[in-house]
Amino acid sequence: MRERLVIALIGMTVAMIAMYGVPRAYVLADLVNDQEKLKVDRSSVLLAALVTERTRGAGEVDEEFLSEFVLDRGSISYVSPTARPSRSATPGTPRATSPVRASCPTAAASL
Repeated sequence: MRERLVIALIGMTVAMIAMYGVPRAYVLADLVNDQEKLKVDRSSVLLAALVTERTRGAGEVDEEFLSEFVLDRGSISYVSPTARPSRSATPGTPRATSPVRASCPTAAASL
């Protein structure tokens, strides 16, 4: 009788931990994904401002300029008003509404 009670309590404990842990893992994965998307979004806004300032001056936005801002697993693409693309790191197709496109494989997001 005592052994059955101990086994039942251990089983209930394991079940409760599993019932809490599985949804928690999905929530945590979504949180990490949302944070990575937010980082990419903020980085692309900052990069768009840098590109705007660079184009206002005499500077040219080329691969050398963009390569300074690429992280390990990301990429940056820029299409100038003359429709000449500049890419740094892995290539990507720029979005039509924005001259700057940033991507991060962890977040699986493109802006």
